[in-house]
Amino acid sequence: MYRHKTPAGTTDYFVGELALLKDGTSVLPLKWYTEDSALPGVKYDMWFEGYLVAIERDNVTGQLGWVFQRDQIYRWPAAQLKLNTVEMGDVFANSNLMPHPAQVLGTISYST
Repeated sequence: MYRHKTPAGTTDYFVGELALLKDGTSVLPLKWYTEDSALPGVKYDMWFEGYLVAIERDNVTGQLGWVFQRDQIYRWPAAQLKLNTVEMGDVFANSNLMPHPAQVLGTISYST
């Protein structure tokens, strides 16, 4: 778990739960770790590794859902996180643009 503290409160992010980055990229964190920081006065920066997650349409039901792209593991600074799974569910509950975080269709790997 990674706990992001802000003046407004805290947000918890978990391994294996969808998250949204500030640039709009959907990800599935797999592990958290620290690296030495390049910022003065900051000893460590928090990072995470994870999968990209795409929105696809189910061929049978026509519903939108999430597909985990397992062909490559990426790494991002935790400071790029914007919404956790609960917040994504709240924000996009009545949206036709993004499925609920629980609507997972499966995984895909493009490598052979």
